[in-house]
Amino acid sequence: MLTSRGISLLLLFAVMVCGSAEAAKAPLAGVCGSAAGTNMTSMPTNNLCSAGTASAVVGSGPWAWTCSGSNGGKAGSCQALAGTASASGQPVLVQHVTSSANPVGLGISGNNYKIPLPNPVLAGDAVVLGITYPHGETITITDTLGQTWPAASITEDGGPGNYVTQIFVRCGSAGGSETITVGMSSSSIPFEYTVSEFNNIAQSGCVDGTVGGTNLAPGGSALISPGSFTPGTNNNANGGHIIWNYNAISSSASGNPTSWVAATNFTLLDGDIAWINKQGFPHASQWYIQTTNASVTPSITSTGDTSDRYNSASVSLVVASAGGTVPSGIYINKIIHETWVALSSGATLTLQLPTTGNLRILAFPAGQGNIDITSITDSDGSTWNVEQTGQDSPQIWYAANRSANPSLMVHIHTSGVSPTNSVRFYDVQGAAAAPFDVAAGTDFVNCTSVTTINDQPTITPTGTGELVVATMGIGQGPGLGLAAGAPSGGVWDLVTYTGEQDLDLMENADAQGHIYNTTTATENWNWKITSESDNSCSAEAVAFKHD
Repeated sequence: MLTSRGISLLLLFAVMVCGSAEAAKAPLAGVCGSAAGTNMTSMPTNNLCSAGTASAVVGSGPWAWTCSGSNGGKAGSCQALAGTASASGQPVLVQHVTSSANPVGLGISGNNYKIPLPNPVLAGDAVVLGITYPHGETITITDTLGQTWPAASITEDGGPGNYVTQIFVRCGSAGGSETITVGMSSSSIPFEYTVSEFNNIAQSGCVDGTVGGTNLAPGGSALISPGSFTPGTNNNANGGHIIWNYNAISSSASGNPTSWVAATNFTLLDGDIAWINKQGFPHASQWYIQTTNASVTPSITSTGDTSDRYNSASVSLVVASAGGTVPSGIYINKIIHETWVALSSGATLTLQLPTTGNLRILAFPAGQGNIDITSITDSDGSTWNVEQTGQDSPQIWYAANRSANPSLMVHIHTSGVSPTNSVRFYDVQGAAAAPFDVAAGTDFVNCTSVTTINDQPTITPTGTGELVVATMGIGQGPGLGLAAGAPSGGVWDLVTYTGEQDLDLMENADAQGHIYNTTTATENWNWKITSESDNSCSAEAVAFKHD
């Protein structure tokens, strides 16, 4: 028989056990629901969170909300876009991102590359990932949407001492904010990625044909040709196929293209020509909607480069009425990441930047004195304007009210000598004809021995539904992401990876992000950075109005 003292001890033991169990609960992150990443004609009210409690929904299209975490878990940032359906179910390029690289002999080795996409993936869309990495590595792909990625649709392996090129396709993707992580079996060099999202693609079994080649020599005509193939099914009644082609060097570079020329019927998505020292990582991608089933040759011309060898890989994607609707309002179609080595005095750097939108933005994390830009011109006569609040703050250049141009060449004119630098090109649709709203920036501030730096900068847009682009140059990087207090719904735009340090050439180890603002509240751009014993930071942000 238990005495009253024994009962008290048992109750105390039960309380202690229960308390220990509560303390041991793992943090649970908030997770966006199926409403995230979709296009809406009105404010979403259902399916906001699949884990956690939804906050109030703010905005007038796009709309934003958060899903609370528990036990100290991180809140999930969610967004839905305003949009209309595409005509006749024709596939549309929803977004596209492509990287620079750490070339052999110039860059640093890394692993676990985290690739953020600028916009939430639309539920049901196809996400196509092309990667190139050293022979002998084993690849794993994961993402923040918790999806299982299928095996590579095509692998082109250049063999020992050379590089492997692969294409992975996630048919019928889940919707929501997306970061893709590519892990390798060891820290290696080089690594390059290219990602495209398309709507109106079959949600399962969407790849029905491939063609590729390894160590292809362009020859005197500079033509890279993997041969021909015919998609595996006749899908003419449903719109046909997308042919998506990706090309990258298959060994250390010994040349560099002066331009890329797409094959007949194809449209260039990107083409890296920035590596003027012929030690870089040339690569390019292109696509084509083939409405009538037939043989196709996804060749491409690397003008001016007949000495390098290339891997080429292509897939055919089955068209079907599926996936998300085309975004409306101001929207990032592409982010193209470019890096180059030191420029000689007074050099002009030419970049090939195919465009689809009406606003062009070049965000340099460096200010005058690091890269002294005297002007920017391009092949269709655009007027380029610069926003730079202080002498040391980064430079954000833009050209407004432009037409799409898949052959655009941009010329960056400089004075003096500049060190290795980088830039991110934003191809934006739905911007106002006169899109500039406000800019803000900071000159160099001390960011020594800290892991976060706040208010770099602080900006107050005057309207909602705008696009704000923010960038921060760091004396000793790398930047690691957005920090607490950064704008809710803000997106980090740079790749981070294990082994990254200030010598990084993929991103130049700086910080960059954007937001589609849903309010006119002041935005404090706060960043996570690597703690260094002697460091300085400077920042710039620009808000662009929608049409």
